[in-house]
Amino acid sequence: AMSEPRFLVEGPRRFSESMVWPLLRQYYAERGIDAWSRGEVPQYATSNPTIAASYAEMVLAFWRDRQRLDPTNHEPIVVCDLGAGSGSFAFHFLRRLTTLCERHRVDPRGFLYVLTDQAEKNVDFWERHERFQPFFAQGLLDVATFDVETGAALHLRRSERVVRPGDLQQPLV
Repeated sequence: AMSEPRFLVEGPRRFSESMVWPLLRQYYAERGIDAWSRGEVPQYATSNPTIAASYAEMVLAFWRDRQRLDPTNHEPIVVCDLGAGSGSFAFHFLRRLTTLCERHRVDPRGFLYVLTDQAEKNVDFWERHERFQPFFAQGLLDVATFDVETGAALHLRRSERVVRPGDLQQPLV
C-alpha cells in the first residue's frame, strides 16, 4: 500500500514562535471561560482536588521551611498561577490550603494566591465568581491580567499592588 505524501508545515522552533501560538492566544481571548465550561479544553488531569491538595501541602511545607530560616520575615508567600484558565485548580488549592492552615494553626494571610491569564474575560470571571469571594475577603486571593510574552510585573487588581521582579523578599511560587 502506498502511503500518503507528507509535507512539513513548520520546522522545529519554540512553541511561542510557532504558527499555532497566535491562534491559541486568539482562541482563549475570544472564548474566555467557555473554553473550559464546554469541555473544549481538557483540565481534570491538572486541576483535580488530589493534585491541588498535593501542591497546597508542598507550599505549606515550603512556608514552614522559610519560617525556620528567617522567622522575622512576615511577607506572604506569593503563589502565581500563570494562565489559570477556569480557576478550578486555584479553588481546590485554596480550599486545601485554608484547611491545612487551620489544622496547623498557621495564619492563611501568610500566603497570597494570584490568578493570572492573558484573557481579560477569564480575569473578570474569577473576580465575579461566588466561590472565590471568601478568599478575596480574607486577602488570600488576588487576580491580574498577565501576558507571559510581554509582562514583567503583576498588577494586582484587588489590592491595587504592583509586583515587579526583585520586589519580593520571599521566593515566588
